[in-house]
Amino acid sequence: MSTLDIEAQILALRERMVAAAQSADRMVALRPPPPPAPSLESTVPGEEVQTPHGRHYEATHDWDQHRRHGNVELSALQQLPSDLLQEITEGRVKAAPPESWAFLDTETTGLAGGSGTCAFLIGIGRITAGGFTVRQYFMRDFAEEASQLSAVAAALEDVEVLVTYNGTCFDLPLLETRYRMTRAIPPFQNIPHLDLLYGARRLWRLRLESCKLTELETRIIGHEREDDIPGELIPVAYFDFVRTGRVSRLAPVFLHNALDIVSLACLTGVVPAAFRRDESGAPACMDLHHPAECVAMGRWLRQAGQAEHARLLFRRAIGRNLDDQLLYRTMWDLADLERKFQEHAAAVELWTQLASMRNPHQAGALVALAKYYEHRERNFAMALECTEAALALEPAEAIEHRRRRLRARASQSLLIS
Repeated sequence: MSTLDIEAQILALRERMVAAAQSADRMVALRPPPPPAPSLESTVPGEEVQTPHGRHYEATHDWDQHRRHGNVELSALQQLPSDLLQEITEGRVKAAPPESWAFLDTETTGLAGGSGTCAFLIGIGRITAGGFTVRQYFMRDFAEEASQLSAVAAALEDVEVLVTYNGTCFDLPLLETRYRMTRAIPPFQNIPHLDLLYGARRLWRLRLESCKLTELETRIIGHEREDDIPGELIPVAYFDFVRTGRVSRLAPVFLHNALDIVSLACLTGVVPAAFRRDESGAPACMDLHHPAECVAMGRWLRQAGQAEHARLLFRRAIGRNLDDQLLYRTMWDLADLERKFQEHAAAVELWTQLASMRNPHQAGALVALAKYYEHRERNFAMALECTEAALALEPAEAIEHRRRRLRARASQSLLIS
């Protein structure tokens, strides 16, 4: 093949390549442009807010008063008594209308806390005449934190009671740190605070394996979430938004926060009611129906010095379907209260039942019976029998010492007789 033929082929190839490129350009020109990426406003409806400290984003969720959240109708929140929170806080929270309460929850960049953790989303729920409203304060990047925090402080100015769930150990210390790091004064010092977690644990720790807010939402309120984002993935979703601007993963975060707050409000109508007193001075928890709740509240009342009410709750719980281990412990606690109230026959009956079956309090019940027979019945032989049975179950120097003393007293009693 000659040089001219090769050059002709190269020229023809170039012409075909140019034609192909032009054709591709025409196809691209005819192709419709890709749809724009969804914006934050279209994904989470809200507005940009300007403050003296900059800008941030705010979104609002409204629940109509006739709407139900699980088994709670939100209109009931407006009817909560203004002194509902006094007993559970031992008087720290004074009477205030429910419309002046604020329910606060945060979504953060980490779950461990510390000065490097930020609350990128702060939600505040309020009871309103129309139902319930959650206002959410969102920093789209870290430069908006000061503006976000100043808006939260302004929103809390008229609040008379602040309600959180684990806010004592997590939300409030974290927010106070962020306020100080932005050279602002935390707004929480003068607002009475109820951390509902502690009351929920008192009431349900023996009934439920977990007292997480989402667990109570399901088991107590009866609300089942669908497609909820796991808490550990929330920081990941935020960092993805900051890095890429993608908002698709943010909508579940805002919804998660809003549902936490409305569930917190509903539980505030349930938990403190168990700690109130009726006109006779009896705790409202005397009306509890679940036996494990009766035991849990009985323990709290006993610790609070209300032994008579605790005894009544323990009696009620024992007559119902308690699991074995909880039953044994409650029988033991009740026997001690019966003894203190000089109801010795009732105490002996409980100790006898515990002594007759294998359980963690069997040896203790036998020792308690030995003390009873020795000091009240003066029946040293029966006291010695109970002591030896206890020693066989649980060898201990104190029980061995009791056996030696009882043997001597029993022998002396035989000589005298």
